[in-house]
Amino acid sequence: MRDGVLLPLNHRQKINHGGTLTIQGVQRSADRGEYSCSVKNSEGQMASGATYVSVVVPPVIDAHYFRESITVDEEARTKLMCVVIKGDPPMRFHWLKNGQTFLAHGDTTVQTFEDTSIVTFKKVVSSDRGQYTCVATNVASSTNRTMQLIVNGK
Repeated sequence: MRDGVLLPLNHRQKINHGGTLTIQGVQRSADRGEYSCSVKNSEGQMASGATYVSVVVPPVIDAHYFRESITVDEEARTKLMCVVIKGDPPMRFHWLKNGQTFLAHGDTTVQTFEDTSIVTFKKVVSSDRGQYTCVATNVASSTNRTMQLIVNGK
């Protein structure tokens, strides 16, 4: 049952012989609610349980802001932006450089907002070159995108 109504209600809901409920093409408003299950054995004994199901949308990083590579001159300023265009809050961000945890240092800062994280280089140096990966996570899932920062020497 969902919210006291016997299932299945439509073609997206299927209950197998073992009692497992499967919902295809889950929809946020149509499928959230309190689900309960009751069973009765051959002696007439009954057991039941209930749980609340919420539907959470996983994060999607906007490819428009996160290009495959960016080329900058040494000592220039630049920013790497990671913008989540879909996904339920709260959103957590972290950055990797060449596969390792990236921590802001010197003239580099990381700012994180509700749906955006920005790495700001106030003065790019040659050691800043590398692969930068933004990882966005919420309770539903985690996703990432990687960008190559190319630094031209003086």
